[in-house]
Amino acid sequence: MCCWVASVNGIGANWGTQSSHPLPPQTVVKMLRDNGIQKVKLFDADYGALRALGKSGIEVMVGIPNDMLATMASSMKAADKWVAKNVSDHVNNHNVDIRFWAINHGYLADNGWKSALSEHVHNKI
Repeated sequence: MCCWVASVNGIGANWGTQSSHPLPPQTVVKMLRDNGIQKVKLFDADYGALRALGKSGIEVMVGIPNDMLATMASSMKAADKWVAKNVSDHVNNHNVDIRFWAINHGYLADNGWKSALSEHVHNKI
C-alpha cells in the first residue's frame, strides 16, 4: 500500500474578459472570494478586473498580450511602459497583489526574443 500526502498552496482560477455577456468585475471578485479562490490568472491586464482585485486578498498573475511580446522583447522602453501601466500602477496605487506575469503557451517556441522579454519584464516587476 502506498500513500501520498500533499499540501495545496491555494486554489486558483483563470479569468478571461472576452465574453458576449461579461459580468461586472466586482461581481467576479465577490464570486471568487465567496468560493475560496485565492489566486487568479488574467489573460490580459484588464483595467476593470485589476481595479476590482485591489484589496481583495487574491494573488494575481497577469498575461502579456501576444501582440506585445516581440515589441517588449526588443524594447526596454516598451516593457517599462507596459509594466508601469499594467502592473506598477495597480500594485502601488490600488493594492492589487500582482505576483507573476505570463505569456501564452503557444509562444514558448524559441523565437529569439524569449530571454530578452523575460529580462526586460522581470527586471521591472
